[in-house]
Amino acid sequence: MSTRAAISGRIAQDRPSRPVVAMLDAIAAATTTGSVAQAGSRLPEAVTALAKAGVDPLEVGGVVSGTIDAMTRRLIDLAIEEMGEPPVPWAWLALGSAARREQGIGTDQDHALAYDPQGQPLEALDEYFRRLAEFVTSGLEAAGIPRCHAGVVAVNQALRRPLEHWVEAFETWMADPRIEAVRQTTILFDHRRVAGPLDVERTLRRIISSSPERPAFVGRLRHMAIQARPRRHLRLPRRIDLKHDGLMQIVTLARIVAVEGDIPETGTIERLQRAAERGLLDAGSADRLAAAFGVMWRVRLEHQIAAAAAGEAPSDLVSVRTPELRIQLGDAFGSIREALGAFLQGPVLPAMIRRPTRTPSLKPAA
Repeated sequence: MSTRAAISGRIAQDRPSRPVVAMLDAIAAATTTGSVAQAGSRLPEAVTALAKAGVDPLEVGGVVSGTIDAMTRRLIDLAIEEMGEPPVPWAWLALGSAARREQGIGTDQDHALAYDPQGQPLEALDEYFRRLAEFVTSGLEAAGIPRCHAGVVAVNQALRRPLEHWVEAFETWMADPRIEAVRQTTILFDHRRVAGPLDVERTLRRIISSSPERPAFVGRLRHMAIQARPRRHLRLPRRIDLKHDGLMQIVTLARIVAVEGDIPETGTIERLQRAAERGLLDAGSADRLAAAFGVMWRVRLEHQIAAAAAGEAPSDLVSVRTPELRIQLGDAFGSIREALGAFLQGPVLPAMIRRPTRTPSLKPAA
């Protein structure tokens, strides 16, 4: 299914999806990087129309990700027209919030690239994919999607590797006791193939599925999640980074449960729901975390839309200006504190999580 069809199907017909559909049509018809950028620059306007019509904020986040996917694919097509067909099978991967389809209009780029060398010299292959990565990254940047300030983009050679090197990197990071290695794995654990014929998911999935066999790694992953606990009180006026102080803590909790339960979904809400269905996560905790995630997502989206309308750069820093907002966010942070409190119980696993009995295979995919 095309990005256009998928997005149109998620939005009710009586809602103003026309700006989104028109934008996607313009992206698909674009013949230059400039026309891709011009079409993609309509994204804030299209998102604003959806939000004002009452579309679920999480669906709006999916529209943002779907639009960036569409631009990425079109830019890749244009790059291949200019550079020639890729010499070996390859895959363009969305990472982080892009992989989870949870992007706001203040998002940046997070992506990687994998390829199968098939015995060809790596230097020549890497040069082709370096040029491809630069073409796409620059094109998205021109459309208003900045490069990740931390360098998590495929133009960085560390994010552009043969698939077997990705497997080796995962193995190394999961065995490394340093916290930086844990951060590397969390960046790559949330991945999604956007374009390319190489089936990377099956191979990487098997590595991720080995996590329950590595209790030391899971312990480090969990420790990182509880290092920063959410604030207890919201005093007016107060600016809060809803992404890092709130949303990312829920994302991290959901990711850990997914790792422990070998849950393949990448979306935060889907991970929480699947964990509850499997009995890996208390249903009440899952519901409260999902509700908290929804509240924070809505507040952040409204803040970003208002900033864009005022000609300001959208950000994650939100001012808590009203008692009603203080209560809503206070309840949301309380749900996170409760879940983190459960994480602190028990020396092996969080009290609300039970280890699955299935032992996944680590054998690489053929």
